Amino acid sequence: MNSPNTAVGKLLLNAWSAEYALKIIPSIHDTEYLNHSLDWVFPQAYYAAIFSVRAVLLTNGIHEANPERLEQHIAQWVQNGAYGLTGQQPSNPFADLLTYNLKSHFPRPYMNGPEVAGIHRKLMSDVQAIASIHETHIQRKFGASAYQEIVEGIPDYLRNAFVGVRTVLLPYKRVYQPLYC
Repeated sequence: MNSPNTAVGKLLLNAWSAEYALKIIPSIHDTEYLNHSLDWVFPQAYYAAIFSVRAVLLTNGIHEANPERLEQHIAQWVQNGAYGLTGQQPSNPFADLLTYNLKSHFPRPYMNGPEVAGIHRKLMSDVQAIASIHETHIQRKFGASAYQEIVEGIPDYLRNAFVGVRTVLLPYKRVYQPLYC
């Protein structure tokens, strides 16, 4: 029960649960509710990414939960180009998310429905990009069958939704930058 797959699976489940919570918010068509959701969508996106970072590190034998050290690993991966072309992009998917942990106090301006929806789409896009990179690394590190075991062990509402779709697409991801620690 204490195999690396189990521990990595638990971290991925936390990442996927945070991502799921982020994904269901647009289904609510109440502008006031969406505006107030800004208080938690940024931390949800942050923790979806951070839990997947922890899962990647664990596949490399590194047990890390300290946010500052996690962000050091992320900075190294960014510098190595794991999240895109560092010299040609104004930002990468992680750059914006790192400032939105639960300890951060950022000003939340009032926004109307379309503005909230635009921020939300960007966050979901960033989280999906990060998750795809991390899950590709994990699948290639563990092998497709071991990764599939992790996915088979999660709740149906995740497995039959975006997690299942990404799992099917991971083997076809051609560009892959290993995440070395």
